[in-house]
Amino acid sequence: MFRIALCDDDSNSIEILEKYFDKLNNPSLEYDVYFRADELYCYKLKNNLIYDIYILDIEMHGMNGLELAKKLRANDPNAIIVFLTNYSKYVFDAFEVITFDFLIKPISFESFQKVILKSINYLSMTKKIFSFTYCKNNYSIPCSEIIHIDKSGRKAFLHTKDNIYQFNMTLEDILDHLDLRLFGKIRASCIVNLGYIQEIVRDELVLKTGDTLFVSRNYRQSIKDQHLHFIKDRF
Repeated sequence: MFRIALCDDDSNSIEILEKYFDKLNNPSLEYDVYFRADELYCYKLKNNLIYDIYILDIEMHGMNGLELAKKLRANDPNAIIVFLTNYSKYVFDAFEVITFDFLIKPISFESFQKVILKSINYLSMTKKIFSFTYCKNNYSIPCSEIIHIDKSGRKAFLHTKDNIYQFNMTLEDILDHLDLRLFGKIRASCIVNLGYIQEIVRDELVLKTGDTLFVSRNYRQSIKDQHLHFIKDRF
């Protein structure tokens, strides 16, 4: 099930989107409608709601869509944000909040369907769980939270934003349990989440966390190609 929040102060736009959702007829999609940004934000906080996708109009009275997106990003870094807009001039401003895509008004069903299907495809990758056991303890980590996994001897070290987990598993077994559309090798002993790559400069991979990882010569071109393909699929 994918939860979606629609927010637009234009009732006509909301009616169109609701018709499009009905036309999709996808039972895995569930959406809530809001007509003000502050209404969505306050209701989400009060009820501790988690949405997978936010479809936000950029131009709204009061708090606008960009301002709302910045607040949402503060405690929801992995959600998909899609902006509705009449103007392409907002595109570059919107990248500051890691925008997934745009829907330019008037919205066609074809463009709406394309964005929704692309969002579902991306969420299907990131929602996958990576499970392992270490010292008789079982762990299940969402793939979206895995930054990279490196090997040292028999031990594997899984890095997230807040923790480093240790376990015993071969790199081949690890790859068998990951979606290779989301992960790639940067050397024989290290796998990285493509979504966390900021840039690749010569033998150095810069992560969005600010950390850097060494990329061996044998994997430089392949990881560049994988990352480019990942970006194209997402945007």
